[in-house]
This record gives sequence, C-alpha cells and structure tokens, in this order.
Amino acid sequence: MGRLQNLARTHGVRLQIHVSETEWEVRQSVADTGMTPLCYLDSIGFLSQPLILVHGVHLTPEEMLLCRRRGLTVCYNPKSNGKLGSGIAPIAELREQGVDLCLATDGAASNDLLDLFEDMRFGAMLQKLKYGDPARFGAREIFLMATEGGAKAMGLNAGRVEEGRLADLILLDLSSPSAAPVHDPLSGLVYCARAADVDSVIINGRLVMRGRRILTLDANRAVAEAVALGEKRFAEVSGSPLSSEF
Repeated sequence: MGRLQNLARTHGVRLQIHVSETEWEVRQSVADTGMTPLCYLDSIGFLSQPLILVHGVHLTPEEMLLCRRRGLTVCYNPKSNGKLGSGIAPIAELREQGVDLCLATDGAASNDLLDLFEDMRFGAMLQKLKYGDPARFGAREIFLMATEGGAKAMGLNAGRVEEGRLADLILLDLSSPSAAPVHDPLSGLVYCARAADVDSVIINGRLVMRGRRILTLDANRAVAEAVALGEKRFAEVSGSPLSSEF
C-alpha cells in the first residue's frame, strides 16, 4: 500500500480503492484485523493523501466521520450495488455530514449499460427508499455528484459552466417521447433523460460528437472489433458456462 502511495505522489495522480462494498468484506476485515475496513486503512496511514473511496455501502457512523476528517471522496455506484445485492450506501447521511461525493457506474460486469443518466435516476430513488423520505435526497444532489463531484474527485477544473473552467460539455436533445415535455430542466434531466438523448459532446473545447455522430472514430468499426474480441474471449473460457443468475 505504501508503494501505491509513493507512485501516486510521484506521478501526481489520485488513488481509489473499493471499500465496504459488501457485508462479507466488513466481517472479514474485523475477523482479520479487529477493525472495519476504513479504520484499518487509517491505522496504516493509507488515508493520508487524496483518496476516492468506491462504494462505502456498509460504512459505520465512525467511518462516516472519518471520511470527513480525512477529506475523502465517497464514490456512489447505485446500479452496480443493486445488481450485486450489496446494499444501499448511506449517501444522504454522508452529504449531510459534509463528505465529498461523486457518482460512477462501476464496471460493465456489474452495470452493463454504463449509462450515467440511469445511475443518477436509480441512485436518487434508492436514497428516497432507504430513508423513506422523497425530499431528503433529490435531483439537484445527484446531479451535482455526477458533475462537480466527479470533477473534484479527479482533480479536474471542470464540472461547471463557468469562466476559467475546462469546456467539458454535453448538449442534450430532450424532445424524445420519454423526456418531453420539459417543465423543470434539472428534474427532467435526472429522471427522464437517457444516454441516447446526448446530441453533442465537447471535451476541453474540442467537439468530439455532433448530431449523435462520433467525430473521432468509426463507431461501427469499433463496435465490430469489440464484438469479435468478446466472442474470442468467451470461446477461451472452456467448461465455464456464462451465468444468467445475476
């Protein structure tokens, strides 16, 4: 762990680690070290530099306070946690305690679509269900996690439309039947928009997608190559049939 910290300092990058994703992980940590996962990481000095804590589904009240004291960012992955039955992270409580938060999709193996719009919608609804309060965590909170929160977690000067920040922007067409009519733009974006509604993408001022067409690569060719590679990898997994249990 110390080598990882040194590498991060040398290259000026941030560390991330999956912590307290499952109840089993927490039980195992207590059995092995006598401490919950985050408390153990703190005891060995791993929380001494910028760190993105992924999941945090089963953080204890003590660990939530530790997140704030150490300036950690907790990364919420609601669809992944839902698919794997891991639980619902205490995001509303963390926000109320002043902990930095961001939103992510996790990997394709546990999320499939990797559509951040779906994670916004699902993530906000899970918090309402967890606390039985539709107003405790809403569209604004999850939107900020997906924009400013993500940029801050990565150390990027982006996440807001503001002079001096990177021009990382997406333009949406919300005229589709699933999104129209739009009465409240923020609520409509969180609860109705989909990745398919993205019309144009600008990265640091460079237009990379326009009219739903990617300008920097041949999308059809990229998909064909990915399908071919996937079929090759599946063929190599002999005697291990793919499971549809999840």
